[in-house]
Amino acid sequence: MKILGIIIALFVLFTLVACDNEEPLEPLVTGECTNATTTSLTAHATVNSLEDGSLSRRGFVYMEGTDGDTALNITIIPLVNPSFEDGDPPTGWSVYLVSRARVSDPVKAGNYSVEIISEEDEAGNLYQRNPIPETEVEGETLIFGAWVYATAGDRVCVAIRDVVEGNHAMTSSACHPGDGSWHWLTVTRTLRTNLDYWNVEIRIKSGSEISVYADGAALVENAVFEDVEFGTGEYSLVITGLKPDTSYRVRAFVENEAGIGYGDVVSCKTLE
Repeated sequence: MKILGIIIALFVLFTLVACDNEEPLEPLVTGECTNATTTSLTAHATVNSLEDGSLSRRGFVYMEGTDGDTALNITIIPLVNPSFEDGDPPTGWSVYLVSRARVSDPVKAGNYSVEIISEEDEAGNLYQRNPIPETEVEGETLIFGAWVYATAGDRVCVAIRDVVEGNHAMTSSACHPGDGSWHWLTVTRTLRTNLDYWNVEIRIKSGSEISVYADGAALVENAVFEDVEFGTGEYSLVITGLKPDTSYRVRAFVENEAGIGYGDVVSCKTLE
């Protein structure tokens, strides 16, 4: 069950919305926000019991304002070939300054990943440029995430980059710890306006030769996820990239084989 939860790509997670429980779950309680700053809030929740098997993910979904859709569900902007199942490199993705990128033997049972190999102190990335050109995203806060496997620490991260009049600006996630296991890496960035283009990227910093596996990439809006083993009890996550002196609705969610279940919605506000 634990392995199954790990190998489910985030893209598949969002196809299960039809199975979501739209009513607040009694075992899942969304707590009041704490540690408010001008651009962040700490959200809290408690999972009191597990009714339909173990959890594969838990986190929070949030949205600006106090009115609107009371369901407050997770949304996703689809990427091209998010699960890296075909192509060399995967369809819709490009390689920059990396010697090789190919579909590897599966490291995660039941699913394929892209293997990115960097040799001879080479740095580079696997990127997808402006994946949704027909979608208006300028000035929007986006979250990019991917499952990443690496054996060297402080070398691999995910990033969102935008370019305005040739000026590159980028926000990167924390680096993979290099412990030889899969971690869900995420990064949040508010895109600038008047964009030339923008990328989502899996980045490798320079160093010794390294093999990196990635899978389940997704571009999501207004959600934060944990990267731990999931169970009952309390959990908290910091929501960043918010606007000052602004109210937000926050809602806890959990996922298992049955789909996604949500807690109740609470109102939180950043500082002036």
